[in-house]
Amino acid sequence: MAEEITQETFVKAVKNINQFKGNCKISVWLCQIAKNTYFTYMEKKKRPETAEPQKSCRQTALILNKSSNQGHLLWPQG
Repeated sequence: MAEEITQETFVKAVKNINQFKGNCKISVWLCQIAKNTYFTYMEKKKRPETAEPQKSCRQTALILNKSSNQGHLLWPQG
């Protein structure tokens, strides 16, 4: 789980680096992304799982990318 969240955190950070405003340390920004990624992961884990056919890694990555911003801030505001 930790490796998945870490990987997704860095993918989100790279994709959204233009959103980093520089009003905090980049480590704080990354921690915020990690925290929100964890919350999203836990929300998904609580949902009842539906039976789906197994997906390829590429299909899974596309699904993660589409659902990665589910209402959580990717950067601290201030």
